[in-house]
Amino acid sequence: MKPSVLTLLAAGLLFLAPPLARVAATAEQEHGTEPETAIEELMAGNERFVRGEHHALAPTRRQELVEGQHPRVIVLSCSDSRVPPEIVFDQGLGDVFTIRNAGNVIDAFNLASIEYAAEHLHVEDLLVMGHTRCGAVGAAIEYERTKSTPPGHLELLLPHVGSYVRPLLAQSLPADALALRAVELNIRHSLDDIPRRSHMLGEIIAKGELRLHGGIYDLVTGKVTLLGH
Repeated sequence: MKPSVLTLLAAGLLFLAPPLARVAATAEQEHGTEPETAIEELMAGNERFVRGEHHALAPTRRQELVEGQHPRVIVLSCSDSRVPPEIVFDQGLGDVFTIRNAGNVIDAFNLASIEYAAEHLHVEDLLVMGHTRCGAVGAAIEYERTKSTPPGHLELLLPHVGSYVRPLLAQSLPADALALRAVELNIRHSLDDIPRRSHMLGEIIAKGELRLHGGIYDLVTGKVTLLGH
């Protein structure tokens, strides 16, 4: 049987890819309250970030990661320079498999990255994280209002996001409420798109081997709020 492309990719990028223990213990671990799940670990890290705390990278961590990676969570987030996942969740090298684009939307390339992380790195949690005052979502709202033609490849992105927020425009919501609701809807549609557009991920999710989560990062407070199902 010929090895699959993803198997070859895993062999090339991961080598042996052994699970790696975290080097620097967090304050929660030191006090016997280590988070049990990857999402709990992210949220504990976000609390540290909000308090202005940051755990430095141990000098040996880079060397430990040379032979492979074993991240605990996938984060699909917006490309906005104010929302780097590793920083807002106080995570280190090798902890987060990060995928970013404007508007945290799902496309074929992002699905391929998620499939790789879930199938070959065996990551069991995925967080789609949007944020307040998202420029991509705001531009999509404006596009829906004016029906103007976006420049360049934005012509592909803005109508895609705009289709999700179009029904909101008829609700006469205040501008801030409209923007926040649009961000939430965009996250939920990205979550729905994952199993709908990828048969592989649909099967992995159905078997309980990949859990999906949504969250919104607040630019003002620095806090991430998880969305309910």
